[in-house]
Amino acid sequence: MNSNCRQPKSFASAIGNRIRRTRILRGWSQSKLGQELGVSFQQIQKYESGASQLSASRLVMLSEVLQVPVSFFVQGRQMLAQTSGLSDEFNPEPLPADIIQAFLAIDDLSIRTKLLELLQAIAVVCSSTAEMR
Repeated sequence: MNSNCRQPKSFASAIGNRIRRTRILRGWSQSKLGQELGVSFQQIQKYESGASQLSASRLVMLSEVLQVPVSFFVQGRQMLAQTSGLSDEFNPEPLPADIIQAFLAIDDLSIRTKLLELLQAIAVVCSSTAEMR
């Protein structure tokens, strides 16, 4: 069997992984997401596993419900790595959900505060550098 035959499944699975990560980050169950979209939790399971592909209109609805751009589901190295058969460990670009989950895993509020201050300072420097170019 040609490996291209499996690519749509891999693509659907990659989108499903992003749906699942974003849903979990929001603290929603599959039932809650299904209610928001007007589908059953079983359908959400199918989307997340890649067993069912999303239509364009459903993808737009999903992006609105989860409050992420549609492009979040279909762009970036993450998607390329998964559709080419590479695992997440080869992807140097973390997902926003991964960054937020790691941040929330830090229990010490003072460390979180300092980390946030550091990120804000880096953002200021980066935006200043970009304006100079």
